[in-house]
Amino acid sequence: MFTSIKKTAILIFALITAHANAAPMNSSIILNDLTDYAYCSEQVDKAALLGNDRVHIVPFVNMKLNLWKNVSEYCYVEDSVEEETGTVCQSVDNYFVDTIRHYLKECFERAVENNLEIAITPYMEEFRIGDGSVYWRNRVSMDPLKQHKGFSFKQALIDPIVEAIAAGVPQETFVEFSLEGEMGESIRYHSEGYEHMLLTSRNILKNHWNLRMGISLNYSNVFGFLASVGSRSRRKIQSLFDKIDFIGVSAYREVSYPTTVENFQNIVYLFLDELRGHKIVVPKELPVRLTEVGLGGGLLLKYTEPAKTPQQAAESPFSGVRGEYREDKDPWKNPALRDFRRQYHRTLMKFLANPNLGRPVTGAYIWSLGSWDVQGLSEGFEDYKDEVITEDIKKHNSLQ
Repeated sequence: MFTSIKKTAILIFALITAHANAAPMNSSIILNDLTDYAYCSEQVDKAALLGNDRVHIVPFVNMKLNLWKNVSEYCYVEDSVEEETGTVCQSVDNYFVDTIRHYLKECFERAVENNLEIAITPYMEEFRIGDGSVYWRNRVSMDPLKQHKGFSFKQALIDPIVEAIAAGVPQETFVEFSLEGEMGESIRYHSEGYEHMLLTSRNILKNHWNLRMGISLNYSNVFGFLASVGSRSRRKIQSLFDKIDFIGVSAYREVSYPTTVENFQNIVYLFLDELRGHKIVVPKELPVRLTEVGLGGGLLLKYTEPAKTPQQAAESPFSGVRGEYREDKDPWKNPALRDFRRQYHRTLMKFLANPNLGRPVTGAYIWSLGSWDVQGLSEGFEDYKDEVITEDIKKHNSLQ
């Protein structure tokens, strides 16, 4: 009898411990152009109905690069879908900054009305026409404080985000704010600029006591494509790491088929190992978040072709099908890939329920675009929705 009671007590303790360590899994609202910004509030309503308890807002600004792949200016698009190949990227101006500040404030207010916590990760993307390839932001040595044609990254994107938080978010609301996403080379060369933005943003938002601020890097090539980080850069990067509240990772490393919890643990371990390889000290208590995660179902580096087998999809979760939905390009019409997609996400949620990393995990954010969009959140990609995974996410978040 006592043995039975003891086993029950151990089981209850294990469940309580797992619950305490559990992290939510939530949607991303991706704001590529001004039309996306305008519909952000509606997307928040939709995200709330899908069972999210937090929403990840991803504001973009475009950049134009010169021959040396340095930023020549920041620009924006009114509506990339309607304009298609005739899209014009207009130089960032006061109209853009005022407009996105207004829509972000509305978006944050709507999240609060829906009792959602808020995560934010601003990105920059090279302007491209149609489906042309872009130069990855992780390789751009951008100074976030340097002006190009009158505006810096800080002025174009960070300042309006901070102002929208200050105006539209109650002090007690949980806000997890990364200063960038996948901009490792920029962090490498200009970490003092990010530290400046971190400190000035915190000062403006000093009454928001539930604010967390950090940075987000890729799962590999964390500081861009380089052999090593110099001692001077290392000291500046370390100073930034000593001040952040969390570190994010785009978690698209190759997984096994079928996927295991250890795959997701290894994504984090190898990410932290690479940082340590650059002699960056990551405090043991510093939380990790999966800033981007998902399974695209595409062939390696071919963003218009679906994988043929689960093994191909597992090889590169970051590869998927972009552009307008086409049934003949939908990888999830393949029953084997559909089943793998469900197994991948269930395993991810099992990992989030008890990460067992020796450090906290704050959450994971699905890349809700194209064939990665398991909840069918983004307009035009509803056919990628998987009702089974959507229900699994609802159940997972209800237990947090």
